[in-house]
Amino acid sequence: MAGVTLVAELRGHADRVWCARWSPSGALLATCGGDQSIRLWARDSSGAWACRDTLTGVHARTVRRCAWSPSGRQLATASFDGTVGIWDMAEEGEVECTATLEGHENEVKDVAWSPSGNLLATCGRDKSVWIWEIVDDGEFECASVLREHTQDVKSLVWHPHTDTLFSASYDDTIRVWAADDDGEWACLATLRGHESTVWSLAFRADGQQLYSVSDDRALVIWAASGDLRMGGAPALAPHSRVENAHSRTIFAVGCHPTTSHVATVGADDALRVHVPTPGGGLTLLTEVKGAHAGDVNAVAWHPKSAGLLCTAGDDRVVRIWQVAG
Repeated sequence: MAGVTLVAELRGHADRVWCARWSPSGALLATCGGDQSIRLWARDSSGAWACRDTLTGVHARTVRRCAWSPSGRQLATASFDGTVGIWDMAEEGEVECTATLEGHENEVKDVAWSPSGNLLATCGRDKSVWIWEIVDDGEFECASVLREHTQDVKSLVWHPHTDTLFSASYDDTIRVWAADDDGEWACLATLRGHESTVWSLAFRADGQQLYSVSDDRALVIWAASGDLRMGGAPALAPHSRVENAHSRTIFAVGCHPTTSHVATVGADDALRVHVPTPGGGLTLLTEVKGAHAGDVNAVAWHPKSAGLLCTAGDDRVVRIWQVAG
């Protein structure tokens, strides 16, 4: 198997780390967790990764997810306190929370910016998906509240080239959402391919394949189906699946923007990297058993450097890895 090298180990969070996301340029890494904080990491003058900022005082409970805007000038954070924080990155390096979005009844589980940066989606334990529109003065207005899911909504991902949203839920489904010509949002399709909670979603960069992972330990590959469309996105159908991709629940999946390598992590404490096959499937390239001392909650590929990725876990540690091959 191809080798995986540990590049850096980032410590500082005082509780489990739920999420790790690279900025679009790859210069910053944002992490968040149970200690109610967000940390921003960057390379110091020696080239080592170090904590540049610790953002606190906005969320009163766990910060479950964070997401960079396409421009990299804003960071959104979703918290179990029922709010979403919007942080602005000033040119001089200062970071300020400029808005707090309220509306969810309880825990917010994920947050995601649309490719255009004009829309923000949030989801939560209240079974709803909220669409927020960024208006001319930089304010956020709720454009729609979508309530088709029958259980907690765990994860969100936008199609990489259109304003079509995909959501994953405890109800074992993936739902597809888009607005019509009048701006009315609706569920266009329900994708059924898992036997238990769908935890995470990731698109291939060209938008022709979607990857989903679940409590059922399967990695499902959804592929574009003919010329049919769901909003601006291609209609997706199950293409293939990797059964028992992990020995326990798979919590997160990520697809590299240029190599299309697919990384997965889960409750078996492992990191696994899969590579595309000629038929559109995936095969295992390499794995790291015991990547963390406990559940691995997040995985994210660096947007610029091939083979570089980060993971985060219940052990309060963020690790950066280099994958060969």
